[in-house]
Amino acid sequence: MNQDQVKNVTLTLNSLFTKAAMDKYQMDPGMERWHARQLDGTFCLLEAKTASYRSAEGARPSAVFPDETWHWNESNHMVKVYNTLSANAAKVGGRILMATNAYVVGEDSVAERVHTAWQRQQDGKQRKTAMYYEARSCHPDFDLEDEASLREAIKTTYGDCHWVDIDAIVDQCYSGVITRDEVLRKYLNLVTASDDALVDPIAWEECSTDLELKRGDRIVLGLDGGESDDSTCLVALRVHDSLFHPIALWEKPDGPEAENWSVDKEEVSDTVDWVFANYRVEAFFSDTAFWETYVHQWSEKFQSRLTVKATGRSHVAYDMKGNQKEITEMNTALVGAIENGMVKHTGHYGLGRHVKNAKKRHNKFGTSFGKASRESQYKVDAYAAALLAFIARNRLVGSGKQTKPKTAGRLTVKGGF
Repeated sequence: MNQDQVKNVTLTLNSLFTKAAMDKYQMDPGMERWHARQLDGTFCLLEAKTASYRSAEGARPSAVFPDETWHWNESNHMVKVYNTLSANAAKVGGRILMATNAYVVGEDSVAERVHTAWQRQQDGKQRKTAMYYEARSCHPDFDLEDEASLREAIKTTYGDCHWVDIDAIVDQCYSGVITRDEVLRKYLNLVTASDDALVDPIAWEECSTDLELKRGDRIVLGLDGGESDDSTCLVALRVHDSLFHPIALWEKPDGPEAENWSVDKEEVSDTVDWVFANYRVEAFFSDTAFWETYVHQWSEKFQSRLTVKATGRSHVAYDMKGNQKEITEMNTALVGAIENGMVKHTGHYGLGRHVKNAKKRHNKFGTSFGKASRESQYKVDAYAAALLAFIARNRLVGSGKQTKPKTAGRLTVKGGF
């Protein structure tokens, strides 16, 4: 943000305060900052900050208002600005109110980081803070090509903003000047994906359902495990309707808690036992990296209950690196199933976050998946577990060996979800 942009922000204040308010609080408007006094005589300063995080260090703000933080990233140094401003506010008990259009998944903007932190808190994977999040957007199943549907979506998004000119926005949407992604983000507040994203976030949201797993449901399992950095996730996929549901997701926490953190493998194993005790598990495919001992134990323990085998040598062990051809082919099939609404999911934040983090990775067999980079904090392990479950179900259906369905009462999912 340069000085000209700062002036644009401060000039808008003239329309926000009445003359009576300006007189009451002795406001002195300026181009870059405003001065005022509270009724008790306390001096106040309202100023817009530029993208110089060093000059902002040590300030004592009672309130900070970051705007359009989907533009704030590492390349323009605005991540450092946000970190500095939020630290300043924390020292004096100041508050932060952020406003932004929907972000682009994978750009690692401040908006994406904050939303990710909020999701992790909702999943119980991050310590709860006083963070409040509110977003108003339309349902993603509207038809952009149908003007009546688009108008209704815009009205839903803007709610009681009576000053908005719906006709002008519709004209802009159909002008041919702005892209589909801009229409979705700017006017409908829907998160969109970068060009190399594996799954369209909107297509994923359209697969959300209120359906739940029930005790005794016929399922297949997929597990992708890490140790200290990558996440570990156990995903169930119901056989008869392709409903994805994460049983549990173990993720490295942020902040001081991350030091020396590693996944509790015994807890993971206990969770696997719990699933077999409560569901009719007909296939269980687990990646072997870092988990060879446990995978071998699971294969021995549950082989009599599993209808199909992961490999010729094991009921459970599935080497994802050694099965690139099938991984690639089934990855393409899963993406197609998501885009065509042929699978469902329970709306779990963690699984959705990992699905949206997944990037296209091309190889000699076609399009596979991976993280944005080797060191990326945006994990994809839950997507990998879902893909393993998808492969397991495909094998099961292809074998023609499914057992007859059996259902019972509702089941509360383990792990705080």
